[in-house]
Parts: sequence; C-alpha cells; structure tokens
Amino acid sequence: ERSPKGARSCGVLHRDHPGPWRMQFPNLAESDFDFHLKIIMVGDSGVGKTCLLKSYMGKEFTEGYVSTIGVDFEMKQATIQDKKVNLQIWDTAGQERFRTITTSYYRSCDSILVVFDISDKSTFSNLDAWLEDVRSYARKDVNMILIGNKVDLYEFRQVPFETAKAFADACGMGYIETSAKTDFNVAKAFDSVAGVACQRRLQEGGNERKDSEGTLGYGVQLEQKSRKRGCCG
Repeated sequence: ERSPKGARSCGVLHRDHPGPWRMQFPNLAESDFDFHLKIIMVGDSGVGKTCLLKSYMGKEFTEGYVSTIGVDFEMKQATIQDKKVNLQIWDTAGQERFRTITTSYYRSCDSILVVFDISDKSTFSNLDAWLEDVRSYARKDVNMILIGNKVDLYEFRQVPFETAKAFADACGMGYIETSAKTDFNVAKAFDSVAGVACQRRLQEGGNERKDSEGTLGYGVQLEQKSRKRGCCG
C-alpha cells in the first residue's frame, strides 16, 4: 500500500532489493532510548495500512492506491510513561505472495495491529487467516488490537460495529474504528498499543533482545495457540 516512487520511509524491503533479504536501519544509538518497541500492521491488501501509518507519522493522505511491496517501516520517537521509546512500525504487504516474508516479522514484535476495511466485508472475513498466522508465528501473549479502517466511508459500511466488536472480544483483542483520510482515532490506535507494549516491557524489566535476523525485539520461541471454532474462525 505504498508507491515505490517518491520519498522512502526509514527503510524498505522488497523483491527488487539486491542480494539477500536485508533491512537497512538509520544509525540510531541504542543508548538514546530506554528501549525499542516493534509494532507490525497486518491485514488484506487495500485496507489502508500504509495510509494509517502515514497519518500517524503526520504525512499527507493521498487517494491513490499502490500496494506495499514486501515490508516497509517507519520509526517514531516517543515518550511513554517517562521512558524514551523508539517505535519501529512495520507495514506489511497484504498479498498472499508476500506472506512468507511478512510472517518472519511476527516473532519479535511487541504489538500487532490487525486491520480490515469496514466497507469491504471480505477483508473482515479474511481476518481468520491473519490471526492464524499470528498464532503460528508471534508470541502467544502478543498485544493485539483490531482496527476497522475507512469509517469515512460510513455510507458504504458492510461490517457493523457490533459485529466487529464481538469478534474482537471473542478473540481477546481491543477494537477501534479509524479513518486515515480524516485522521480519526489514528493516533489513539497506535498510542494505545504502544502504551500497553511499554507497560509490558517495564514489567519484564525493559530488557532488549534480538531475534536471529538482528531485529530488535523479544526473540522468544513461538508457540501456537489453540482456538475454538466460531471465535476467530
């Protein structure tokens, strides 16, 4: 959900990148922050993940749609609970052909934003598949929130608020509706998951770890979570 033309964000990973899959990070000293938090965004292509991230970063909304190629990310520095925190926010591609690439980013993340489009019921129906990936590859207690995006298209709503909220409750997630176009609830969504992740990190001692690819995070062995039929699919 991001055009390959124009200004890049802090980093980008895509199939045209020469050599092995690598991510280049800005030269930020780890000592500049109390700790780093890794947040990833998942969901079908076209649900507005990139636009949500651009909105949170204070960038201009654009009507045009170009799919993210692989994985893109932004960094944002914040003060949360009196701690200097570096937020790494990863925008993943929604297409099936990139699923193997994007699932590798689940394992060390602190929080996951699961995004669907309230005006497209199919993106809500496909949440089961995304949550299955989360159960397979992320920490079993990873912090998650369900995002119903594009509420500015309320006249075309196909997923009632009550339906999405009940789904989120059954799956143990919070639920919030947003609009990247109007910035409605965007900061609230990101700030809420960052706040919970920060609190958890403080409770766990604030220690940083790196996974096998060198990405800052927990690096914990993943464990699949059993699920009931009818809860999350």
